Amino acid sequence: MILSYYEIKSTMTTSNKNIVIASAIVLLIAVGIITISSIKDVQAEDELIIDPVCINAISEYVCNIPVGAITAKALIPDLREAVPQQIGLQNSHQKTTLRISTSIANTGEGQWQMRAGIPATPSEPQLALQQLLKSDGSLWNEYTVSQFQYHPAHKHFHIAAVTSYELYSADGPNDTYPNPEDKTTASAEKVTSCLIDWVKISDNSPDNERAYASCDGQFQGVSPGWMDQYRHSIPGQELDVTNIDSGYYFVVLTANPAQNFIETDFTNNQAWLLIYYNNDDKGNPKFTVINHSECADYPGLCEYSPNR
Repeated sequence: MILSYYEIKSTMTTSNKNIVIASAIVLLIAVGIITISSIKDVQAEDELIIDPVCINAISEYVCNIPVGAITAKALIPDLREAVPQQIGLQNSHQKTTLRISTSIANTGEGQWQMRAGIPATPSEPQLALQQLLKSDGSLWNEYTVSQFQYHPAHKHFHIAAVTSYELYSADGPNDTYPNPEDKTTASAEKVTSCLIDWVKISDNSPDNERAYASCDGQFQGVSPGWMDQYRHSIPGQELDVTNIDSGYYFVVLTANPAQNFIETDFTNNQAWLLIYYNNDDKGNPKFTVINHSECADYPGLCEYSPNR
């Protein structure tokens, strides 16, 4: 039973896309260089070594652009979350869940292009490879960034850790900084369907402009200026908020939370909503949206209208 529902602008639409999972590969930090744990494959032998340009003034990695990519003029995507356009509460079997729509966007110069590698034997995992393209569309290099895994209940492949959503405690209605130290126990990793161009960040989204329009092709991905979006009613789009205290909270969404997908900037991957959560006089949980993260550079990430 839906107890309450909030829509920022418009009702989301989605397709019956085949769902794909990828397990995240942990980034290893050692001797000043980040590498991604390599799954050997004849089609992608290169170990991902991060360009020093990705190290900021306090020795933190803010991207994972491969060494040589800038010189070769390879185009790199930039992944980020849009502000959720739908959020609602569902109460069922003494469990309360906060249901959230998500949209992961590519605001970089390059395609976020993924393909599946062929395992050496049926018992080995299927590799998930990210391809980096040049401006003429030719392939510069590809890297193993994750795995595809078969989900027996859904009878198809899934990709995980494309997006995460978490609940942080907030200091009040004027708080604008989700502090990682204030994370609650409510957190989830997005189980996403295959990646396609679904909604333009700005303007309409005609089918003939979509580079990735189907889950059945050789490649999945999100083009620059596009996003892939999922309405809040899809299974997995939820946070368990049963028995949380009344108060102010940030609903924090993070694109590429494990930083396994190659992109130009980790620092812009989050979007958030500030909500007030409490119970009404009948004991039913409810919430009010107070504020959300800014989208000054890309207003469409705060307000967009799917046209399908």
